[in-house]
Amino acid sequence: MRPDLIALRTQIRAIETEGRPALSCLPTGADMLDVALGGGLALGGVTEVVPAAFMDEPASLHFAFACMAKAL
Repeated sequence: MRPDLIALRTQIRAIETEGRPALSCLPTGADMLDVALGGGLALGGVTEVVPAAFMDEPASLHFAFACMAKAL
């Protein structure tokens, strides 16, 4: 992801979460993804993993299962 988009998302996240308690996160281990997500996948919330195309579905399922395994 482009650094300017990461910076913009960080600014937006700071505005949106102002005054709310921070949720703990589960780091994915992918540094750029964790930065884009504000530290990782939010615990206590819902994360939707959607493939860009039908052929990408196995990769998205693998990612979701890897995240679940890491959480256990």
